[in-house]
Amino acid sequence: VLHALNCVLVLELLRRLCPRASSASWVGCALLFGLAPWLAEAHVFINGRSDLFVTLFLLSAVLLQRAALDEARPGLAVAAGVLAWLGLLSKETAVLMLPFVVLTPTAAPVQWVARAKYAAPHCAAFALYVVMREVALNGLRTHANTHHLWLALSNVPLLWVDALVHILLPLPYVLRNLRDDY
Repeated sequence: VLHALNCVLVLELLRRLCPRASSASWVGCALLFGLAPWLAEAHVFINGRSDLFVTLFLLSAVLLQRAALDEARPGLAVAAGVLAWLGLLSKETAVLMLPFVVLTPTAAPVQWVARAKYAAPHCAAFALYVVMREVALNGLRTHANTHHLWLALSNVPLLWVDALVHILLPLPYVLRNLRDDY
């Protein structure tokens, strides 16, 4: 059910971001998203539910943020911020998606001042997440020193290139070793 909801949200996001595309294109892309092999594990085993939840919350947040900006409705931005916070609680990698939620494309140009105002709930969500993490897990650190952090940060450009290659080319999915330095 969660995977099906995510597919519907992808379809809606495509419909709003690419209004000139045909409905067959939207449906085809949503079907590719739904049938992609790397998504299959998310609904096969119970531990994969965090992937489904973070996707559900962040796709919903993007749609609400876009509506908030298009319709000048701050309440929708607050609701999008709550959804982004729930996404952060689902899986911490949602932190990487927050800029995309805040900078979501709109139907008409939006002033940067308005974007900043509508980004406030997302900043508050991130701050609340960091405070909760500090209280619950004694901070953001995972090691006794910062050596592993700097090692992991040195791999970010490689990981971005790898992600871009896998987004653009139909390559087989390979699970990466989740070592500390990645």
